[in-house]
Amino acid sequence: MKKDTLIKLTSFILAVILIIGFFIYSSYAYLSMKVEGTGTENKAVSKNSFDVTYSQSSNISLTNASLINDADKASEASLSKFSVTLNDLDSAEYSVSLTNLYVSSNFQSSYVKWELINTDTNNILNSGNFSSCTGCSNGSYQSGTATKTLLSKSSSNKLTKNKKVNLGLRVWLSDAGSSVNQNSLASGSLSGKIDVSVYYTT
Repeated sequence: MKKDTLIKLTSFILAVILIIGFFIYSSYAYLSMKVEGTGTENKAVSKNSFDVTYSQSSNISLTNASLINDADKASEASLSKFSVTLNDLDSAEYSVSLTNLYVSSNFQSSYVKWELINTDTNNILNSGNFSSCTGCSNGSYQSGTATKTLLSKSSSNKLTKNKKVNLGLRVWLSDAGSSVNQNSLASGSLSGKIDVSVYYTT
């Protein structure tokens, strides 16, 4: 009788240990699938935790473009639309960059402008030009390896679970008026890929 009780007790303890061990392993596996990186405050979220949808393509290009008055940019400038949706986490922050960026030497100009907007509200999230970008110096732009940060990760750029954020990247050649000679912009080109990164904070 005591022997049977001992065997049952031992079996029960082993079962509990196995269940706990499986739970710990499963929890780690779940987290390792969802999270990449080793930081303690700003961890990059893996692609299966969020979706980025492009209206046409993640690639952008600007070739043989005409000069546009800044006042007419909303109606005439090239606009690449995309959206970001957080699937698993309750909240997170995001950043937007251009990667695989090629900029012809004459397009590395303050007259080649860009804006990142929220297409639902038309609010401008950030803006700038292509007078400078990482990797564009010393001819490296010709290899298409330059990068440019359009929107840095911050608490102002928040995602919430299952709520889509609709964005758009607008690029154009800014018309400086007849008093400025902009012939140097002729036959220029620019191309790159819109890249979105998502982070959660602990």
